[in-house]
Amino acid sequence: SGCLCLDSWFLSPAGITYVHQSKDECYYTNGTQDIVYIRRTIYAGQEYAYFDSRIGKFTAVTEWGKPSVDYWNKNKEYLAGLQTEKDRACTMNYNWMRGWAVGKQGERNPPVRAADTARPSTS
Repeated sequence: SGCLCLDSWFLSPAGITYVHQSKDECYYTNGTQDIVYIRRTIYAGQEYAYFDSRIGKFTAVTEWGKPSVDYWNKNKEYLAGLQTEKDRACTMNYNWMRGWAVGKQGERNPPVRAADTARPSTS
């Protein structure tokens, strides 16, 4: 199960528009017993780095991402804030979804029977 949140902004050097995005994902195992929080950073459609709460730091996906990763991983307050984001966003979303989504994997598209859609007689 996952949570997708996007934060985008646009950069326009010399009239060319590129999109810079961060994509937050939450993965749950055994309810909230094991939550993994991933923040992916994407520029011009290519992921260049990601934060993984299991290791507590950023990892470069491309060579272009290495300078950003080095900078972010030196900022201990920023990394601690991302660990807090895991608890704030992922746990809160799980608790919100628990009432209507958790445990309902087999009930997404129940069959519709004619009796369920028949109109009551007016006589």
